Amino acid sequence: MRTDDATGSELEAPPVPGLASFAWLLFMQPIRLHYRMKGWGLPPDVGAIGLWRRARQGHVPAREVGRRCLALLLGVMPVMAVAVPGLAWLSGGDVQWGGVAFGVAGGVAFGVAVGVAVGVAVG
Repeated sequence: MRTDDATGSELEAPPVPGLASFAWLLFMQPIRLHYRMKGWGLPPDVGAIGLWRRARQGHVPAREVGRRCLALLLGVMPVMAVAVPGLAWLSGGDVQWGGVAFGVAGGVAFGVAVGVAVGVAVG
């Protein structure tokens, strides 16, 4: 919990929003998410390991943010990767499902490579 500098009393942190609101903050309002994470007592640049460690120590916002990120990564994104081409196919478009799979795999591989390179470069 944060404390009010003027009175010394504890301030109530805003609750972690639901999945849809969290996704909106993550993709469309990252500055607001940055300040909310500070309000939850999380450093804005915390990674997955940092969230996991804080959650194991009983930090509820860290656990909830980790759950939301995991749900987005493992639930929402794969569904969207199939739903968007599926809608194109249903509307009469020619969808090459092998190309969709190759594109998703290539995007993941590129993301991992860039993430590792940046992690090594930054330290």
